[in-house]
Formats: sequence, structure tokens, C-alpha cells
Amino acid sequence: MTTDAAPRGRGVGRLARQGSLSVAVGLIAGTLVALLLHRVLDGAVSEWAERDLARTLERLAPDAAASLGAEPEARALVERASRQLGVRLTLLAADGRVVADSDVEPTRLSSVENHAGRPEVVRARESGTGFDRRRSATVSEPFLYVARRIESAGAVTGYLRAAVAESELARHEAPSRRRLTALSVGAGLAVALLLVAVKRKHARELEFVGEAVARAAGGEPPGPVPQTTPETAEVLARLAELARLVREDRDRSERTGALLATVFDDLPVGLAVVDGSLGLVQVNPAFERALGLPAGSVRPGAHLVEAVRVADVLHAFERSLAGERVERQPVPFPRSGPPATLELTVFRLAGEPRSGVPAAVGVLRETPPLP
Repeated sequence: MTTDAAPRGRGVGRLARQGSLSVAVGLIAGTLVALLLHRVLDGAVSEWAERDLARTLERLAPDAAASLGAEPEARALVERASRQLGVRLTLLAADGRVVADSDVEPTRLSSVENHAGRPEVVRARESGTGFDRRRSATVSEPFLYVARRIESAGAVTGYLRAAVAESELARHEAPSRRRLTALSVGAGLAVALLLVAVKRKHARELEFVGEAVARAAGGEPPGPVPQTTPETAEVLARLAELARLVREDRDRSERTGALLATVFDDLPVGLAVVDGSLGLVQVNPAFERALGLPAGSVRPGAHLVEAVRVADVLHAFERSLAGERVERQPVPFPRSGPPATLELTVFRLAGEPRSGVPAAVGVLRETPPLP
């Protein structure tokens, strides 16, 4: 018995060492993948932020140009847009003088430094849109700056600039980064544990199981695997069942989504769903038609202040999110042909308004003209 126990003990020890090594390799591989994906995510977030701010400033530029000659209107524009977008906005004259700043009181504007030499303004003067990343001298924190040139009759009349802290961008991406790290490390650990489980019998079966997992995630059953052990056969059978459930769930979700989209799009009244920061979650074609907007011009994810430049509509949603009852509010809206009068009712949804979560639904319908 002693003779048999020694080899068995050495075998158990060898398997334990192999298992520990596999787990360590899995954890290291998962961590390296997470770091690599974080670098990719950093670049993607930076590019997305630059493009998104540039598009936002392009949409706001006509309103900013109209308000350049009137400081109260300019102040109201940058404050309202800054509040909705969550960024600092600055309106500049053509010579770089600050006309309005969402973070500076009007009485202090005369003491603000001229912005004509700021890198983003210089680049906007040359190419229409300029970008720069630098540390703010005021708060000692890195910021992303985007400037848009404002023109009228072919002449430069000013600039609209947005600034957002890099830490704010990182804060929005923090949940995704944590999930990414957990998934990467967890995937590495899962692969390592699976390797330990099957190494004693057939190392090749690990490849078959890995392929089966990928196929099951796409709703496909495992392919044929010759000469499997009973344990692997059981795993493949479970993966085949998982693939069937994935297919059924995907088909059911697609049918439900198509039905809901058809009902939403075919309603004769305009519907708009916004989140707690007035970002558009969904808009149906009737809402666009009622406001005289081109079909498909209002995209989910855009801010209401960018997509719908009707002050009464914007203010109605703001009041509803603040807890005020908004019911059958008239919305005069001139368009080609006889003037139309619209009625807007906004229903605030239950719960605290939050960004990214539906918070209010607006129902917009055209009222018949008076006889």
C-alpha cells in the first residue's frame, strides 16, 4: 500500500502544480487582455467625445450666430445648452473676446482673458473646427476643448467653444471599464479551470469545448466531436440546450422588438421619449412631421436642445422633469402653408430622472384650426 500511495501522491502533487500554473496563466492573460482593451477603449472614447462635441457645436452654431449681437440672448443660450449637455460653453466674438461663458458671471466677463490665441480657436479659424487637450490653469485638471467657427455671409463672426474635463469622460466610462476588467479576468480564470478539468484525459477536447461555447453563444449547436469522454459529452449536451434557448430567446426578442417598433412608428400622434438629461431615447415619425422636421433627422441619443429647436417643446419637458404637470400646452409653430397649432402633453415616468433611463414621454398632436 505504501508503494502505491507514493506515486499517487506524486501524481496528485503534479496535477496540483499544473492546476496552479494554469490558473496563474489564466489570470495573467485575462489581466493583459483587460489592459489592452482599456487602451483601445481610451482611444475610442477620445475619438467619440471629439466627434460628438463637434457635431453638437455645429448644430448650435446657427443659434449662436443669431445671439452674438445680444448679450442676454447669448448668455441664455450658453447656460441652457451647457445645462443640457453637461459641458462648459463659451461664445466668442471674431476677435476672441468672450461674449458669454456658462461658468462665468456676466459682470466678470470684462476681466476674462482674450481667447483668440487658444490652440483650438486658432485651428477652428483655419479649418472650421479645432481640438486641443491641455491642463486647465484654473482647476489643474486636463480638459478636452473643441471650438467651432461661426460665419455669416462668408465672414467669420465668432466662435463657439465647448470644454469637458477628462475625468468626467472617464467617470462615464468607469462602469464599462469595471465590467470589462471583470469579464476579461473572469474569462481567463474560467478557461484556466476548464483546462485543469480536462487535462488529465484528453487535451484536445478543450479545443472542441471552446468551439462549442462560441457556437452556443451564437445560437448554433456544437459540431460533431469524435470519441468524447462522458464528461465532455455531458458538457456538449448542455451547450446544445443553451444554443437552443439562445435561438428561441433571440427569435422572440426580434419578433417583440419588430412589433413594438411597428406600433410606435404607425401611431398618428407624435411621441418622444427622453431621459433625465433630456437626451432622446425614441421618437416616432409623427413627432418629426408635426414639427416640420425631415424624416429620420431626429436620432435617438441626441439631446432635445440639439434636435428640436422649439423653445416651448424644450421648456415643457424641462417643467415635467421638475415635477410640474404639463397637459395640452399650445405650441405655435409656423411652417409652409397655414400656421399650425400643436398641443403637447408630457407624462413624467416614475422614479428619479437619470441620464440614459427613460424619464418622460411627450405626446404631440395638431389641433384643428379655428373656424
